[in-house]
Amino acid sequence: MKIASICNTVLDPTLGSGKTRLAWSNGLRALGHSVNVYEPTQFYKSWIHDKGRTLKFRIDALKLYGQLLAGNYDILEFYGAEFGALISRLARIPKQSRPLIVHHTDGLELLWERCQKDFSLYDRTGLLQRIGRSSIRPVIEYFDRLAFSQADAVIYQHATEGDYLIEHEYQRPETCALVEPGVDEIYLSTKIIPNKKPRLVSLGTWTTRKDSKTIVEVASRLLSANPKLEFHILGAHTQRDFIINVFPDFVRNRINVYPRVTVEKISEVLAHSSIFLLPSLFEGFGMATTEAMACGCCVVVTPTGFGTAIKSGTDGFVCNFKDTDAMVSRCQSLLSDSSLCYSIAKAAKDRVSSLSWPCQILKLEKIYQGWVEAKGASTNGEIHTPAA
Repeated sequence: MKIASICNTVLDPTLGSGKTRLAWSNGLRALGHSVNVYEPTQFYKSWIHDKGRTLKFRIDALKLYGQLLAGNYDILEFYGAEFGALISRLARIPKQSRPLIVHHTDGLELLWERCQKDFSLYDRTGLLQRIGRSSIRPVIEYFDRLAFSQADAVIYQHATEGDYLIEHEYQRPETCALVEPGVDEIYLSTKIIPNKKPRLVSLGTWTTRKDSKTIVEVASRLLSANPKLEFHILGAHTQRDFIINVFPDFVRNRINVYPRVTVEKISEVLAHSSIFLLPSLFEGFGMATTEAMACGCCVVVTPTGFGTAIKSGTDGFVCNFKDTDAMVSRCQSLLSDSSLCYSIAKAAKDRVSSLSWPCQILKLEKIYQGWVEAKGASTNGEIHTPAA
């Protein structure tokens, strides 16, 4: 197959979005397929320090129209709702006369929009930003919907995304397929350590979306109640002193902050940690959760991203957003019951053990091949998802 992969972010392997896109494209190449990647630097030029990105990016993406049609591709795969206008224009061509258009959710923007409204995240910005957003936002949301409704098929990462797309009639069940991102071998090969020292860990950027305020409250209460407990914060991308200073004085000496960290260090810290805490308000997928599970951590998360696939009480605990009392209670039960902690950690590792990158890439390849074959065999270019 010849594939064009059009991305809305630079492929930085240190970030989840860049890491997954590199893994998919490199993995398909290793299987013998041709994959040409189009990064934003190839078609988008920032304007006034990127302040116009929300709208301008979508307009600039239209520059790719001719290149994509001239490339003789079998599949055009898009990462990001920013390509709604381009996808809509391509979709006007009869299906049999153009490549198959596949959209990877990679964090369904339509759900992120709903999350921002539910938690009033828009209201925390300045007045001019809110005024600008109120006038531009409806246009952006219209094209975001086109990005999914005009694609021939969608690859989604967890059931909530697929359910949303089908329920709102953006796609049909036969044009949707679940393919979860893989887990790196360095995490999958980690052995579960029994009888760990009490250690709480979080992994991810220190942002409002990750609900850092809830992390501080939950961790502070647990550290106060458990004098031997340590708290490790990985990959915060924020200065250590800034984070330490938001915690009460009497617990700061038991907090370790790693603003930027290698995968080797991440796997080491996760393997020696009892509990992984991620009270995020929104996750596209939440690779940190699967990585923690692979390393034998008991995860305490919220119902977003991969958190929606966890069986609470079996392979982790799922708490409602901002429910700090429930999070503290779940963590406390794990800290006080080593047998419960071990059984959940084992179930968590079993749950993600099949999610190796080679396995997931083969799954994606099979789906792609099925769609391309169905499109070629159909008189009108209709497709359906091949059986698992």
